[in-house]
Parts: sequence; structure tokens; C-alpha cells
Amino acid sequence: NNKGFYITGQANTYITRNSISHNTFGIFYEGDTDHTVYYNDIYSNQHGMDADETFTATVNAEYNYWGHETGPHHISLNPTGEGNPVGGNGINIDFISFLTAPIGYINTRPTARLLTDKTLVPPNQIVTFIATNSSDDRRVDKYLFDFGDGSNSDWTTLSIFVHKYSSLGTYNATVTAMDDFSVTSDNVAIVAISVQNLTSLDVSITPSAYTVGHIQQVPITIHVTNGTNPVENAHITLFSVHTYKLGYTSNMHTSFVPSSGFTNSTGYFVTMLSPPNVTQITNIRITATASKNGYADGSDHEYLAVLPPLLVQVTADPSLIESEAISQVTAHVTYNGQPVANALVTISSDSNGNFSAETGITDSNGNITVVFTAPQTFTQLNVTTTATATKTGYADGEDQVKITVNPGTLNVQITANPATVESKASSTLTVHVTYNANPVADAEVTVWSDGGGDFSATSQVTDSNGNAAFTFTAPQTTTQLNVNIKATATKSGYIDGESQREMIVTPEAAPGDGSVGGLPLTTILLIVVPIIVVAIVAVMIKLKIIYLAPE
Repeated sequence: NNKGFYITGQANTYITRNSISHNTFGIFYEGDTDHTVYYNDIYSNQHGMDADETFTATVNAEYNYWGHETGPHHISLNPTGEGNPVGGNGINIDFISFLTAPIGYINTRPTARLLTDKTLVPPNQIVTFIATNSSDDRRVDKYLFDFGDGSNSDWTTLSIFVHKYSSLGTYNATVTAMDDFSVTSDNVAIVAISVQNLTSLDVSITPSAYTVGHIQQVPITIHVTNGTNPVENAHITLFSVHTYKLGYTSNMHTSFVPSSGFTNSTGYFVTMLSPPNVTQITNIRITATASKNGYADGSDHEYLAVLPPLLVQVTADPSLIESEAISQVTAHVTYNGQPVANALVTISSDSNGNFSAETGITDSNGNITVVFTAPQTFTQLNVTTTATATKTGYADGEDQVKITVNPGTLNVQITANPATVESKASSTLTVHVTYNANPVADAEVTVWSDGGGDFSATSQVTDSNGNAAFTFTAPQTTTQLNVNIKATATKSGYIDGESQREMIVTPEAAPGDGSVGGLPLTTILLIVVPIIVVAIVAVMIKLKIIYLAPE
């Protein structure tokens, strides 16, 4: 539909308990009258609600669910809302407060909790009441502080409220919490305040830093005086509060070590704060209260901004390599599921080896890639590579990946020229040593054979081309031999390589072995047979056994 509800004319309207979805406009208003829209589910519309601004219609659109727990999107009033967009000028459509769940949600009551910065005060001194730690299964929207002296705060969205007591006495202050479904707490959250004519302690609290990462330890210094001189043995207690937000987990806890104690002779007390683990920038309020017999309580507070950590995922491709081989190391930096560009990434390892770059800046996809060259190793080596990402406005993030480096094995090849030699003849052997197809210089090559023969040297060192040359003299033999030539290459940082090849050794021709005057028998026969034939023919002609007729 173009419009789920189209309201025009002079009538005032009240719309409640509807499911309004899959429209261009869920509800659209024209006219100059006032309207109320409560407890509806408004979702999956291009625009949840809008009004024609040429008219003066006003809409009370509180307590509706807009398709997401963060509420409707409004460019100025709720820019982080992920629900259906709401139009209007910020005045004519009032959508705050909104529901965080559909109206069919089974709601539970909120639980009220009350803290104060002081429980013993003189008349007319400010007491701070803190209900920020009140909780709900969805969200606490409002608070009602009753100060026990006949006055209260009325319903307020403020979780921290201050009050002064003008008369001496003891007062029981309470707070009631209301959630986003307008359901109120029914538990008792009470604090007793005693008002006496006493001098208050002066307290100052000083953190070592005001912007911290979630894993950073923060020294906190508290100083107590009576207005002029330091106060020794004043009892110090500390607590912190932060605003509860949907999606936060239960580890949102700030701790102090120690959380209480006594000031020293100069009035100082020091504690160590561990911030909560947060997923977005979070302001925490830390409060220190000092008390001592004969004095009214004193207190001070400060706010710390806790930064969320960057999420770093580091990978290695491949993660199993050989000595001196390379691996592509990629760090992917995100925050809240979105890539983070322009983060500074530092990459290091706990072993030797080199990176093409040790620092770099992430691209628009939150990535940075460097090349890791493994070190030489004699045994399997596990290299832990660490990537640390930093960027202003975030706490550092870190991740690690393990790269397994196996020792490299030398590759050995043997060539022979010629590969077939006669007995006692020579052949040139070349041994070529490589690793990952690259020549290896200064490798020691040792050669031997299983069939005898002599080498010009039994070991040589490879040159810059990875070659070592030898002269092999074949053994004496009267029959053909198959001789295996073997070569082993060794070098520090590599596993030995070995290879072999076969050579054929033929016997040499010996005198008296089917030869005359050193000539082979076949050669002698080729010479003698024609001579004998000519002689026989000549004798037969002379004896007139053969007659040659004239032409």
C-alpha cells in the first residue's frame, strides 16, 4: 500500500494495538488536529510515520515498536536508530520514548537499585542519588526518587538526581524504576540518610588517565582533607556506574583493587581500576566516599571514557611452509562488524624471519597484507605472528596466527658428459644444488660410486650457480658395467639432499682378442679377401681355366 493509515480532516484520532507494515508510509498525517499513536508495531515500511508540514498537526507517537530495538531512524533526534524512518521536524511527531520489542513481547518488571555518594551529611549539603544500576530485561526509561522528607523528583529520565536536606534527622530515600513498557519496579530500593551538624570531609579523586582501553589498568588517587590539613585513617569506598544499553553483555563490570581502605598519614589512598569490557565508547562515573568519626561524609567523582577494542583477525596463507619460503600474512580490522580503514597495524613474530613491512595502514576494506619470509631452521619451528591495530577513538586490538616452518630439503641433480665411457676413460660430472628452484651456493657436495672408479675430488663446494664439477675415471673392466654415481649436498639450515645416476662403462679392445697387429679381425678380412679373390682369378686365367675373349 502507499499509506497504511492516511489521517486527514479535523478529527482527533487515537491509534493503538495495530501491526502496520509493508507500506510506503505506515501512517501519514495531514490537517491541523492532535493525534495519539500508542503501542503499535510499525515495521517493514519505507517510512514508518510522517506528517505534512504545511499543516500544524501534532502526533504523540510514544511507546511504539519501530522494527528494531534502537528505535526509529530520525536524522537529528535518533540518528543511530535502525527501525523504520520517522519524518517530521522534531516537534510535530514525538516518538521518544519508544518500545524496544514488539507489543506481544512478554515483559518482566524492572529492578530498582539505589546508591548515594554520602549517607552522613550536614544540613543543606548536596546528596547525590544514583539509580543508574537499575535493570530491566529491555530498558529502564524513567525513575521516581522519593527523598523521605516529603519531596520527590516526579518521574524523570535522569538516573542521577541531587537533593539537599534542610533539617536534622534520618530520612529513608527510595527509588522506583519504570521500563519502556511503562511497567514499574515493585522491589524496595532504599538508602538511609542521616543529617547532623558535622564538618564535612573534603575529597578529591584523580585518575591517571581519563580515556582508557578496556584492558588498561588505571591508578586512581584519592586525597582527603578537613579543609586545611590532610586526614589520616579516613575510610574510603569506591563504586562506579555506567549507562545500561541494549546489547551489552554481563561482563560490563568495573573493579577496584582495593575497593576500600584507609588514607595514609598524608591523606592519600591509591587504588587500581580495571575498566569494563565494552563494545562502544562508554562513559563510566567513578565515585569515592570518605568517612571518619567526628566528620560528615565527603565525596568526589570523575568520568572516564572507556574505548572499545578494535577486532583484529590475522591469517597466514599458507600457514605451513618450508625454511626460507614465504607466506602472505593478512590482518583484517573491524569494529562492530564494519571494516576499519586507516588503522595502523604493527606486525611482529616471536622468532626470526622477515616481513616485507612491519607496519602499515588498513585499506577501505580494513585489510593490510605483508609477506613473511621464514627463517632457516634445522627442526620444525612454530612462528607466532602478532598483529596489533591502533586508531584514535579505539582501544588497541590484537590477534595472532601460528605459521609452521619445516626445514628445507636441498634438491640435487647429477649430469654426466659423456654418460657412457670405456674402461679407464673419463667423464665430467656436474652436481647442481637448488632449493625452491633457486641455486644454492656454498653447499658441500660429496660424491662416490658403487662400482669403483676414481674422482678428481670426493667433495667440492658449489659455486654461485649451485654447481660443483668432478672428473670421474671409469674402472677397468672386460665386461660392460652399470655404475651408480651418488652425490649428497649439505648446508647449514637445510636438510641434506641426495641423488644418484647410472653410468655405463664398456670394456676397451685388448690385443690378441680377435685382432691382428692391433687391427680388428673384421678390418683384416675386408683387406685380405679381395686380394685372395684377385689372385685366384689370375691363376685360373694363366691355366686357361678362364678364357677372356677379345671384343
